[in-house]
Amino acid sequence: MSTPDGPERAELARLLHRVQAARGRLHSFTHGELLVHIPRETCHACGFDRAFLALVQDGDVVGGGVWDDDDPAAASDFVRVSRALGPKLADLPLETEVVERRRPALITDAQSDPRVYRALATVASTEAFVVAPLVHGDRTFALLYADRQDGVSLDVLDRELLWTFATAVAPVLHTAALRAFARPRSADGAAVVPRIPLTPRETDVLRLMCEGASNAAIGERLFISETTVKSHVQQILRKLQVANRTEAVSRYGALVA
Repeated sequence: MSTPDGPERAELARLLHRVQAARGRLHSFTHGELLVHIPRETCHACGFDRAFLALVQDGDVVGGGVWDDDDPAAASDFVRVSRALGPKLADLPLETEVVERRRPALITDAQSDPRVYRALATVASTEAFVVAPLVHGDRTFALLYADRQDGVSLDVLDRELLWTFATAVAPVLHTAALRAFARPRSADGAAVVPRIPLTPRETDVLRLMCEGASNAAIGERLFISETTVKSHVQQILRKLQVANRTEAVSRYGALVA
């Protein structure tokens, strides 16, 4: 196995330093803000042109945020399209592989690789991309994608660098999510009423949704039936005026931050 020479080692050191510096800058943001800032820092720290963050919750893969240095408007459209498509993890071979193995992947021919979700690859007009898991404990709770549009081919280094970045920022995103859903308290320790009319039980359900718990798991934790959990989830989505669980997590985090 060859060892990088002096210039290569210096470049690797520079890239790793940029990853750590980016991680430090992300600590001050709320969960909702991180959905955009993580893709942005991915591009700036790792040398990509575009990056996309998707949250994985209860079998859904939902677009969180995207960054495109050259076309911010197209980035916003891409998030809307990804949410409208609403793909299930079970229907995404590549993502299922990354989630289950908790390892990154390099796709060199997005238009012909049978594992790739063709609809989004077409909308993104991407030929090649890398994807890495954000993991907490033994669970992948988000996926980070990145590509380059300037003609420089992606390689194994890009894959490993993205994985390093995803591993570095995963605790930041997870902690921000928990912080967003911890019930606010006043100086005397009394619970602060949320800015939205969730009941205490709905707030408990939402906090567990933030942790990625399924309806069955929430029922076990709160000693209520799965049918009751589903009813609470529907009320939460209605009150937050969102379409799915992942949007509820992001919306509530922004409201209570």
